[in-house]
Amino acid sequence: MGSTLVSENCQLSAISYQLSVISYQLSVISYQLSAISYQLSVISYQLSAISYQLSVISYQLSVISYQLSAISYQLSVISYQLSAISYQLFQLSVISYISYQLSVISMRFSEIHPVIYHTRVWQLRLARRFRDARSGVRFASEQAGETLPLTVKNHQSLLRRKLGSLDMRFQENKVTNLEIARQPIDGLLVKPGETFSFWQRVGETTSKKGYLEGLQLSRGEIKTGIGGGLCQLANLLLWMAFHSPLEIAERHHHSFDPFPDDRRALPFGSGASVFYNYIDLRFFNPTEHTFQFRVRLTDEHLKGSILSSVELPTTYHVVERGHRFVRKNDKNYRQNEIWREVIDRRTGNVIETELLVKNFAEVKYELNFPAGEC
Repeated sequence: MGSTLVSENCQLSAISYQLSVISYQLSVISYQLSAISYQLSVISYQLSAISYQLSVISYQLSVISYQLSAISYQLSVISYQLSAISYQLFQLSVISYISYQLSVISMRFSEIHPVIYHTRVWQLRLARRFRDARSGVRFASEQAGETLPLTVKNHQSLLRRKLGSLDMRFQENKVTNLEIARQPIDGLLVKPGETFSFWQRVGETTSKKGYLEGLQLSRGEIKTGIGGGLCQLANLLLWMAFHSPLEIAERHHHSFDPFPDDRRALPFGSGASVFYNYIDLRFFNPTEHTFQFRVRLTDEHLKGSILSSVELPTTYHVVERGHRFVRKNDKNYRQNEIWREVIDRRTGNVIETELLVKNFAEVKYELNFPAGEC
């Protein structure tokens, strides 16, 4: 009986031990399941964060897409506007071409009848006044009695030259015309941003102002007219401007070479043609400094200077290249190029070289030597 009880107790102990082992294993499994559950919750949180970030990115992409759509629309609007501008420019080019053709026709008719010529001149002068009134250009107008301290360029030209067989009376008249025309230019200040205009200063040349009959070069011919000879003053001013920072805003040149050289001091084709008021000579001052023109006459020379308020960092050297006479279609022509070297005043080095003028003009006088073939 006693042995039976002992045996049963042993079995109960064994079962109890096994149950405790099973309980421990179940607690371990429960712990592992808890850990897995925690990891799953962490993963779920991370997935939620990723989902949120993706939604933010999606929103940002939609915003960018909207902005790109807006930009695309704006570009299409700009494209349309450019197309409209292009069409307007085309219309302007057509109008300009028609205007040019009408000008050519008008000029040809003006050669036939003087009334048409004078009407055309009146039209061009009126158009120039209208353009100047609307342009907003600030023209130099102040004359100073005192001379600015620093010289930029001096130049002089002979007042009287033998021009073929023409009457020297026109040379004397030219001297009178130059004396009248130089006065509103002498002492003129060209301030920063201002434009010098030859005709804005000189005005129309009339006999009431004292101008006399002088030589004029017009439409390929040598003619006479009141105030003739002022091209010499324009030539002087242009040559001095070539040696300064002033920009040539407008310049016209003669289309032919009228006379053989007689003590020529400047390269051929370096001058300017002027005819009131639509064939003008204009310089623009792009610098921060003020420039001044001084012009006077002596017994033999027209003398001029450009002066400045400060010493400039550069000097200028103007040279002629490729000068020659050529023959083409049974006519003689004279050609050359005029170049300018910009020189650093401190080092003496050439820092820029630029082409100023390229000439090809018909020669109106007989050559005493054969011209080369063009």
